[in-house]
Amino acid sequence: MRKVSFKIMFAMLAGALAVTVFSCKSIQFDLNACSPIAVLTVYSNPSLPWYDPQAVSSNAVDDSLPGTLLKKANQENPELYTVQDRIDSAYKTIMDALDEAGIETVDAEKISSNDEYQKLSKMFLSSLETDVPASGLKIQDYMSGKKYRSLAQELGAGGMMFVDFSFYKQKVPSGLHDNYIHARSTMNVYIYDSEGQKIFHKKYTGLSETGTIDDNGSYDKHELVGLYPETVEYAVECLVQDLLK
Repeated sequence: MRKVSFKIMFAMLAGALAVTVFSCKSIQFDLNACSPIAVLTVYSNPSLPWYDPQAVSSNAVDDSLPGTLLKKANQENPELYTVQDRIDSAYKTIMDALDEAGIETVDAEKISSNDEYQKLSKMFLSSLETDVPASGLKIQDYMSGKKYRSLAQELGAGGMMFVDFSFYKQKVPSGLHDNYIHARSTMNVYIYDSEGQKIFHKKYTGLSETGTIDDNGSYDKHELVGLYPETVEYAVECLVQDLLK
């Protein structure tokens, strides 16, 4: 299969997605100074909760199902049993886009097989205990400066990237009577230098233009699940453009 250029994909998706980018003030980012970048974690929430713009936290989701119930639901609900494919696909999209853009990264196998990396542990368990990491990666939310320096040296990394996704479904009215359910994805990206200083942080939010029709509470879950990859591709292309500025 011929590989589709991310530049072409970006142009195609520009007309198909509404994307909002939020940024926060940070230290001046220098791509050359933090290369190669080690992508240490890519993870997401396990289900597709309804997006609530009034929620105090963007992570206020319906992921609190006990493990046994979640596993049972996984067998019947594509919104749940596709979670590993969804986050693995997002991870691959990130790595492919960085590679195509000429942004040097640390080999994924080198990271996953590193003893220092495997010793890392989550700090805030209450908020991450149900999240799902991409295959081969760990969920990591915080490290001490000493850990950053040690791991950077072990991996030969100039910078370390942390990515967390939140996937939602959102009702969008159409016309006088119809409602459609759209895919909504947010991607938080943090990059730290080899000394543990945060040098980049942005959040990207994509809402698909098309959706699956809401028929009095019934909708095609398979069709909805199929809408997420394109929102991720667009968000990642936005990230790459920011990194290359």
